[in-house]
Amino acid sequence: MRKLSLSVTENPYRPWTPLWILQESVLCLKDRKLPKRCLIRKKVFPWWYAQLHLRQALTKKVKVGFGPVVEGEYTIGVRKSRIDPVVDCINREHEKYSAGIFFDPEAMRQFDVVVIVKEFNESYYPIIREIKQRKGLVVFDIVDNPFCTDPRSKSYHDHPEFLQLVGGIIASNPVQIEDVRALNPHVVLIEHPIINFVASSYPAKSSVDIIWQGYFANAPWMFQLHNVLEQVRRDSQVNVRMIYHANCEPKEDGMFKYVRWRMRDWQYVLAQADIGIVIKPGDDEIQRRKPSNKVISYMAAGLPVVCTPTAADKLVIEHGKTGYFAYTDEDWYQYLKALAEQPELREQIGRAGREFALANFRIEKITQKYVDLFDQFI
Repeated sequence: MRKLSLSVTENPYRPWTPLWILQESVLCLKDRKLPKRCLIRKKVFPWWYAQLHLRQALTKKVKVGFGPVVEGEYTIGVRKSRIDPVVDCINREHEKYSAGIFFDPEAMRQFDVVVIVKEFNESYYPIIREIKQRKGLVVFDIVDNPFCTDPRSKSYHDHPEFLQLVGGIIASNPVQIEDVRALNPHVVLIEHPIINFVASSYPAKSSVDIIWQGYFANAPWMFQLHNVLEQVRRDSQVNVRMIYHANCEPKEDGMFKYVRWRMRDWQYVLAQADIGIVIKPGDDEIQRRKPSNKVISYMAAGLPVVCTPTAADKLVIEHGKTGYFAYTDEDWYQYLKALAEQPELREQIGRAGREFALANFRIEKITQKYVDLFDQFI
């Protein structure tokens, strides 16, 4: 399999020159986004940040801070899948708490409850001690640490003193609970909320599209399935296509199609597919600790899911009812062939998965789990 080159766009013009303004205006209108220089810290929409800042300044509620914010607006990482939706839901739904964000550890001092999401380093330690001394609460939300964005961030595996220092820990996977329980007994499992609400209508199509969404650096796990996918296409006599929806160059290579991921349309591309797949190898120590956010997203879009699961995925999918667990090439062939050949089965599994996801992983329900944790200490 040929390795695809990633797309890198560079701006050849100096900022705020007429040429720069023209180019940025065209690109941002095309992508429906603001230039980075118009964002707070080149990351956050200014009007959203101003609203949060004003709310924190005026409120008499318990102040909750989520961060550090290290990702921008136009990608889906921990920001869009965890911090932003929970912050907005707390401010919309809860009478006791008011939520904001922070960029740097120094800013944690302004909050009564601090949720350190994924990224941390040793500079946080004295500030955490200070917050604890004034009876505040600091919680560590693991997410998928050690997949950190900030190069200064540390892996929780290597810093037991940090896990002992914080008041509580939020895990996204049962294996993470096993990692930390001996160091800190105050650990709870909180899944990712649903952030996509566009769902398939199961239309009749000329092709059956199997989709994988994610960072293209993780795509090689999926390349192992190419022979299986080709065999399913031959034996089922169905026009099966494999869609890679990622940060990659758009191209087609036989039955394999590579579609560049964009913030504005990722939900629609997902909902137009027919089957969602992912491999998280159980013998990979990092992959087996990954959260269930990808399969939750597939299920919310109404897609039947086939996956090599983590322990977190096993809590989300009921094998044979809301998706399938595949561990061998034979498993993958059996389930993908059945789904490719039977549109009614795809719809049955897809609808059941969506109903389960909506019942259990709406933003309001996940946010309440955070609030329940805070209430144990505040």
